[in-house]
Amino acid sequence: MNNKWRIPYSEPYLNEKTRIDLLDAFDASELSGNGAATRTLESQLSSLLNADFGLTVSNGSAALRLAFQTLGLRPGMKVILPGWGFNVASNVAHSMGATIEYIDVDIDSWCMDLDSIEQCIESNNDNFIVLIHTLGNSSHLDKIEKVKKLSNVHIIEDAAEALFSVYKGSHLGTLFDIGTYSFHAAKTITTGEGGFITLGNKKLFEVAKLLRNHGMTPERPYFHHLPGDNFRLSNLLSAIGLSQIENINVIIEKRKKIYEQYYVELKDSKAKFLMPTDPEGFFPWGVGIRCGKYRDEVIQKLQKAGIDSRPGFSSAALLPHFDSAKGNKELFNSNILASEVVLLPHYPSLTEEMVSEICEVVSKSLN
Repeated sequence: MNNKWRIPYSEPYLNEKTRIDLLDAFDASELSGNGAATRTLESQLSSLLNADFGLTVSNGSAALRLAFQTLGLRPGMKVILPGWGFNVASNVAHSMGATIEYIDVDIDSWCMDLDSIEQCIESNNDNFIVLIHTLGNSSHLDKIEKVKKLSNVHIIEDAAEALFSVYKGSHLGTLFDIGTYSFHAAKTITTGEGGFITLGNKKLFEVAKLLRNHGMTPERPYFHHLPGDNFRLSNLLSAIGLSQIENINVIIEKRKKIYEQYYVELKDSKAKFLMPTDPEGFFPWGVGIRCGKYRDEVIQKLQKAGIDSRPGFSSAALLPHFDSAKGNKELFNSNILASEVVLLPHYPSLTEEMVSEICEVVSKSLN
């Protein structure tokens, strides 16, 4: 546990089996990205997600860059993103020379409002839509059915916060062209750093597999079929994730139970939770609450009590390097969430007593 905080913001689910798996990979001298642990992690996670094609990558940002590269993003092409959420996809697209357009989020789901998505599509250009499934939730994805059939539209699901969330029977991250996930230390499954990418068909899978490994194939090393990168996940890091996959049902149930306790204990306060678009399939990665004008006071009171928390994500309208979004009054809900949301501790080893203590501090600050 982080000694700075009595109750840290996050804590990974690791056990003695994790140490054994890591040592097995070390003793086998399988350190780089093509070892048994990596192959097992890819196979097991693909199976859990009912995905035909999946690849591990070095981190969640690499997963998004690989997704853009695989789908052929080039300078000047259009990328459409939500105005509020963790802005990795927009940073990557910006660095690749894309033209970026932001759409406001829905004030209830906290995800992209898709009512006006058709108006954003350029008929004479390739369009990339990035759906950020914030805190395990999603937009009302039925509203994108017509758009996804257009030949010049590519859809990427940023499911870094939505591993094991389901929308109408299918896992988020597997519904469209490509889905990306993160294995950062704060995520549901962690390898320290790392990530995963699911692909909608074999052609995309083969391209992504080449790009992930310098554009080379095992059959012809040092010959670059494509101008690829090195996005492979170390086999040592893959080994860290195996015991978590084995205990995934325990992890899911613990995280759900903790979220439910937060909801019950804070329902009579002024805190507002997001509204899941698919309540049955919603699996919360994090606990976010809207605290109105008291957001900063809540964070300060938690900090004083030795409890770590986070302010919510920034609105794109506040980011200095996105000129097109500066002062964008159409990102109204994004700006509200950016000023009101607090992210609370949420991890399997969090006890009922800890959650109650956190809720008491929040309630007193709000009421």
